[in-house]
Amino acid sequence: MHCLGVQSCQKVHNIKDYPPSKFVINLLAGSNDGSVAIYDLEVFSQTPRETCSIIASVNRNSNRAHTSICSWIQWHVSDTGIFTTSSRDKTLKVWDTNNMKPVDKYQFDRAVFQHSLAPFCAKTSIIAVATACSNAYLVDLISGTKMQQLRGHKAGVICVQWSPTDPNVLATSGQDGQIIIWDIRSAKTQLTALGDNSSGSSASAAHSHAITGLKFTEDGFYLISLDTEGYTNLWSGRTMCRMRNFKTRKLTGNLVIRAVGLDFAYHISSPNETANIFEFCDM
Repeated sequence: MHCLGVQSCQKVHNIKDYPPSKFVINLLAGSNDGSVAIYDLEVFSQTPRETCSIIASVNRNSNRAHTSICSWIQWHVSDTGIFTTSSRDKTLKVWDTNNMKPVDKYQFDRAVFQHSLAPFCAKTSIIAVATACSNAYLVDLISGTKMQQLRGHKAGVICVQWSPTDPNVLATSGQDGQIIIWDIRSAKTQLTALGDNSSGSSASAAHSHAITGLKFTEDGFYLISLDTEGYTNLWSGRTMCRMRNFKTRKLTGNLVIRAVGLDFAYHISSPNETANIFEFCDM
């Protein structure tokens, strides 16, 4: 991972590179002020810090920019001529990369915390959206409509993550400490709630605190979840049972998890503007 010297005085809140299967040249960055920029990563040396030039940007004063913090940003899975952003201003935007203009906009009732394009987006064109209300939403890019609401959480939904192996399976996590696995072909019935039991008590939740990080490993064998108190759980992607858990430190800020097998790292954009990487091997 390269430490970027961002050519702006604004704090960068969310950064995303191309999908892992792509050769990384450009990097998307969304800022606390709602602005968006694309950075050139093609030229770099072996020094630990680099300053990368901005290829294209939309500043905070533009009517194209979000009016609040850019909470999530992502390239289209199969077409880098398209990227998506979501914001605490209650919107999800679909952008034309070449013109740096939004070509579609979706309005929600509450702040948007995260969104995720299905890994099979070339076939399905579905975006899952996590908002501050207790529902997750599915948006169809082809029809331009909100096609489904997923009801099951008792508080705001923070994370949405698609299974990398099954185009119909979506995981969501929220402020209620729950992780819910959905089959999107049947929005009324969830597949399972991780950590659930028949007691109905708070102990039945996957975590005792809000879950701000959720990620399937690339092979789909495991699901990793992190909460605001620093507790990390490893779940079986097949049985959805908890396999291991441990505590790191109390976490603040936006979480971006990269996971391969049982080795994973997460990046935290913290209030003091520092980025931290934690790697856990042989857990």
